[in-house]
Amino acid sequence: MSATDASTASRRARRAQELRERRERERAERRVSAESLRRGGADERRGLRTATPVRDVVAVLGLLLIVAVPLWPLYRHPHLVVTVAGALLIGTAAALLSVRRRLPWYATAVIVVAATIVAGPALAVPSETIAGVVPTVAGLARVGTGLVTGWADIVSVELPLGDYDAVLVPALVVLLAATTVGVTEALRGRRWPALLAALAVLVFGIAFGPRDAFLPVVVGMAAVVWAMLWSIVVRPRLEGVTAEHSRSLRAGQLRRAAVAAVFVLVCAVVGGGVVQAASPGDRSVLRTAFAPDFEPDRQDSPLQAYRASVTGPAAERSLVGVDGLPEGAMLRLSVLDDYNGVAFTIGDQRTSASTGSFARLPYLVDRAGETGTPVSVDVSVHADLGILLPTAGRVASITLPDGDDDGVYYNRELDSAVRTGGAGDGLDYTVTGLDPSPPLRSGLAALEPGDAEQGELVRIPEALVDAAARSWDATQSPGARLQSALDYLHAGYVSHSDEGEVFSRSGHSAGRLDLLATEEPMLGDAEQYAAAFAVLARELGYPSRVVLGLVDQDGDGELSGAELTAWVEVDTASDGWVAVDPNPEPREVPEEEKTISDAVAPPRTVIPPEPPTQQDAIAPRADDSDVEDRAEPPLWQLVLLAVWWWTWRVGLVLAVLTSPLWGVLLAEAIRRRVRRRRDRESLVAAGAWREVRDEIVDSGTTVPVTATRSETAAASGSERAALLAARVDRSVFGRGELSREEVDELWAQLPGVRAELGAGRSRWQRFLGRVSPRSLSSGWRRG
Repeated sequence: MSATDASTASRRARRAQELRERRERERAERRVSAESLRRGGADERRGLRTATPVRDVVAVLGLLLIVAVPLWPLYRHPHLVVTVAGALLIGTAAALLSVRRRLPWYATAVIVVAATIVAGPALAVPSETIAGVVPTVAGLARVGTGLVTGWADIVSVELPLGDYDAVLVPALVVLLAATTVGVTEALRGRRWPALLAALAVLVFGIAFGPRDAFLPVVVGMAAVVWAMLWSIVVRPRLEGVTAEHSRSLRAGQLRRAAVAAVFVLVCAVVGGGVVQAASPGDRSVLRTAFAPDFEPDRQDSPLQAYRASVTGPAAERSLVGVDGLPEGAMLRLSVLDDYNGVAFTIGDQRTSASTGSFARLPYLVDRAGETGTPVSVDVSVHADLGILLPTAGRVASITLPDGDDDGVYYNRELDSAVRTGGAGDGLDYTVTGLDPSPPLRSGLAALEPGDAEQGELVRIPEALVDAAARSWDATQSPGARLQSALDYLHAGYVSHSDEGEVFSRSGHSAGRLDLLATEEPMLGDAEQYAAAFAVLARELGYPSRVVLGLVDQDGDGELSGAELTAWVEVDTASDGWVAVDPNPEPREVPEEEKTISDAVAPPRTVIPPEPPTQQDAIAPRADDSDVEDRAEPPLWQLVLLAVWWWTWRVGLVLAVLTSPLWGVLLAEAIRRRVRRRRDRESLVAAGAWREVRDEIVDSGTTVPVTATRSETAAASGSERAALLAARVDRSVFGRGELSREEVDELWAQLPGVRAELGAGRSRWQRFLGRVSPRSLSSGWRRG
């Protein structure tokens, strides 16, 4: 070999050696860099991202306080402040402990759940604690049931909720979870999870809140501006290459923040105006679509049982004892606003907007802006009143003993309350409200018809309307004609057909009201006169309803059956619903004026006993008379329904409690399916390797971000992972595309890799690896 050839070979050898040495140095530098990142680099990066930990915590808590403002109209109770403050304090403490000790998510969740159990009664169910602090067994049980039933109670109880039952538990859970997640992620340098947590609280307040928004523009703008200031301004100080470059970077940051803030403000103002112009009415929330579980449509009309209550021995029986009821005021039992030609009943809220709906008893009925003298009436029930719960005036609150408020429903539109379990003997409670004023007997000429929406009358007593029309002039104002109709009825006489009284038929059907107008003299009682005036007022354009109740006529505080009466309320344009007493003054009936036809009236019938109260079904309708009683279901069907009732509820609770576990498994399964489909379509194996890498990460092995496939496989200690890494490297850096069969073969190696990674580990450790979300935090990578 010549000298030239030797020199050339020597130079090639030196170049090859230099190339190998450079590759070894680069590989060593990568290993050192990866080791530094794993041990110290990550801590350094976390330190840079959390250069303002105190300000980050303050920013998260301030944002949560802003988005918690919509909860106030939902509860409107001072204890809500305690609930919010407690949730923020416990959540922050749990987050600090989690970050300080580097706890996994499930350990943090256990801490939060334990804190909720211990502090839950004091924060959400103060009535079930000792001195408002020490939890009791009943309080712990109430917190547990509130986790399941509290969500439905929020949309079924009329607002404001106050501290009714366990309705504060959902708010506590949402705020506690949002605080823990937000503060934890903010301290770890990730701010977007905290923003999502705050958004969840805001959505909770809106979805479960009232139909009318509470400061929507102010709360929305404040939350967005606060979040932007935190995300853009409150961050580590920018440092450029030079001092001038640093100043330029900071000035640009401030300009971007200012432009973004102005843009958000403009969008909020314009968007709020557009939404208000397009939909000025109430917004649709969860309670809008919620169907209350008490429907009065099939309940017996209490007005039909009037005659049985005011005659015979029932007239002397004490029904209710009162203290504080103003003189001449009525203790309301029931309000009936629908007439089907047979009886006055409670209307259908779907066809009569003024009927409203019965919702669970609220903590407080908002009477802001209404005038009247505040009253407080103590009520003591002495007899079985069925589902009727006596109230006084425009109710502001009804305070029942603990445990007796179950099944209490209140209708704000009708100012009427019921208790599905029955208002039986021994029930004591207090009603506060506004001024149950005595009814009018004159002065109706100045009243103009109101605009309450009511359903059409099914059948009109024509003879009654024609007879009353003769007493007014068509040229008179509606109020003057209403007064004339009232004077027409006041000219009648009162008879209950009791012992020693002139016979008078009971009932208030259209035929009975026609008879009231055609017989001489006009004879009836509160049942007929109230129904007649309500029909006449409706014919004159006044929305009307019949109110059945008790009046303390002798002032002794004991209301008996003889003191039961009925009035009418008419809706007016200026004063709202106004009470009118259509009953004539009791006086002797001139029997000599009775006509021959009246003299041969049908013989007196035996007054039927008071009909039994139906707990599940208020008013018999014309088409319900021939409905047969429904047969009792067989025992096996009742057992099946009971099992199903408990199964889906317990299953729902278990699904919610285990959602962090099956949620991770579901997300990983979806990710695995997406990666495999992409590998099969592109004929690559990058997705298979990503799946192996995620299995290694979830097993607890720390993998540097810059680690190669072979380094990752070596760190895991799995031979199958090393072989798979080598095959994937050859497919990527070698001959290019794989065949479909080769891709499927590589994916088939995953179960073997998982088995090797779990070798030598306990069953509990393998389970924790399966449900670990560590690999999900890196996002959905493309292979």
